Amino acid sequence: SYTGKEVLFFYLAGGLMQLLGDSLFTLRLTAALVGIVTVAAVYWLGLELFRDRRVALVAAALLAISFWHLLFSHLGFRAVTQPLLQTLTAGALLRGVRLNQRKWLLAGGVFLGITGYTYLAARLFPVLLLLACLPLLLGARWRDRLRQLVWVAVVALVVLAPLLLFFVNHPETFWVRISQVAPNEPALTLGDSLIQSLEMFFLVGDPYIRFNLPERPLFGWFWGGLMLVGWAGLLWRWRTLRFDWQRTAVLLLLVAPFVMLLPTALAVNEIVPSNLRAIGLIPFIFYLPGVGLMVFVSDLGKQFKQIELTAAVLAVGILALMVGGLATERLYFRVWADSRAVFYETDGDLTAVSDFLDQLDTAGKSIYVSALHYQHPTLAYLSEKYPQVKWLPRSEAVVFPPRGEAVYFFPHNSPLPDWAIVYF
Repeated sequence: SYTGKEVLFFYLAGGLMQLLGDSLFTLRLTAALVGIVTVAAVYWLGLELFRDRRVALVAAALLAISFWHLLFSHLGFRAVTQPLLQTLTAGALLRGVRLNQRKWLLAGGVFLGITGYTYLAARLFPVLLLLACLPLLLGARWRDRLRQLVWVAVVALVVLAPLLLFFVNHPETFWVRISQVAPNEPALTLGDSLIQSLEMFFLVGDPYIRFNLPERPLFGWFWGGLMLVGWAGLLWRWRTLRFDWQRTAVLLLLVAPFVMLLPTALAVNEIVPSNLRAIGLIPFIFYLPGVGLMVFVSDLGKQFKQIELTAAVLAVGILALMVGGLATERLYFRVWADSRAVFYETDGDLTAVSDFLDQLDTAGKSIYVSALHYQHPTLAYLSEKYPQVKWLPRSEAVVFPPRGEAVYFFPHNSPLPDWAIVYF
């Protein structure tokens, strides 16, 4: 079922490995650097969306202490690049439209094209942008806006051309992964899947421990409540906005939770909800709690002096972020990372096999390793003895060598079957 992977993360990791060496640390460092840059980019996009530093700071801070984003920023997974490229695309596009500067529109097109090389779920991002840009095309300046958007689209298509050409020549590769996870005698109905996906915001989250503390939602009740307030506040404010680019910015945040949730909602034959497939929700949903907070600040500002209110909100905000940061540190480093289930889900058993195998004198011996996958990539990457290994996929056979000694490995993910015990 291995269907190929979008290449951006691997090019970034390969470049970093040229500087620091080929190692798991460098692979994870690539993700960590992408995550750090994403936090900064989220602040910049917040300024472009609202021209308000308070909302931008809250969004960046929430992302920085998000267990969800922290986890993906520590794994060597390509999907962590999708939020960064989405953020840069939206920021450059809004800035280019607002200032009518072609250099920013060019940058937006380049970032949009590169987004196609991040992760499968990014294929829905152009749909989100198109919906968000409707106010630009329905306003009085629609001809100018159309020229701007065509310029962005042409640049994006040029950047994306190599991947598009590959899909033209190999059309089956475009659909293969989608067909594996999409509705086809599904385990869940589409309606149930959509409801479960919506619950991941602040009720019941991803149950898969590899990408989450099982069933932990993306937000707690406090920030989740502010997220709803923020979404409702933007909806109320939308029609009163003066400029078309402002309506586009707000519509982007209003529509994003539903469009970018589809990759997990439609994957009814897989784990639902999925933090991995929903990663395209970043960064957009992190602005909504900040907007909700500003709604309360605006209401309270009518009753208290603005300077006193700003100081109070700042103090409460710093305290909340400190508490949130400490909670995330505990959850990630002391709870999730110490979990026995995480060890096995991330091939810790095969890592141990690799370490043991490299210390073993294998001269004149046949080496057999059982694993879920033939020529398992974990052992291929970690073990110097990999070329000597013969494979027993899923422990479906026990092979006796024609001569000499043999060493058999049956790790946790593919243990020795009951029927074979009699032979040992």
